[in-house]
Amino acid sequence: MTLIINGKSFLGLLGTGADISIFRSDHWPSSWPKHVTQTHLQGIGHSRETEQSAAVLQWTDPEGHRGYFQPYILEGLPVNLWGGDVMKDMGVYLYSPNPQVTQQMLNQGFVPGHGLGKQSQGLKYPVVSTGQPNQAGFGYF
Repeated sequence: MTLIINGKSFLGLLGTGADISIFRSDHWPSSWPKHVTQTHLQGIGHSRETEQSAAVLQWTDPEGHRGYFQPYILEGLPVNLWGGDVMKDMGVYLYSPNPQVTQQMLNQGFVPGHGLGKQSQGLKYPVVSTGQPNQAGFGYF
């Protein structure tokens, strides 16, 4: 899948298991600003010093979809991964070929092409959990 970002074309894979997009470090243009983050990326095998675009970037694809994202940059990645932050603006949604699972999702209010939530708005930011330092037991971190 090709994305056009700041007038440059980049080839990558749709990462159905990735929430965010990640560039191979050698694909990141040296003139584009980036910064080191404290974020530890999980699910990709390793995460050394993680960098992220210093700016929110606009992307387009050959089909006319467009959106904004702030991708991470990682050394050693074999290919650019376009994650859920890109796929949501492409109208991509994942489904199960199992009719029982599909029917259960539809019964619970899932609307294909829309996000999850009361008004199908989807989540824009990660959910942050806060611990209860003076508490212990089930339901407390």
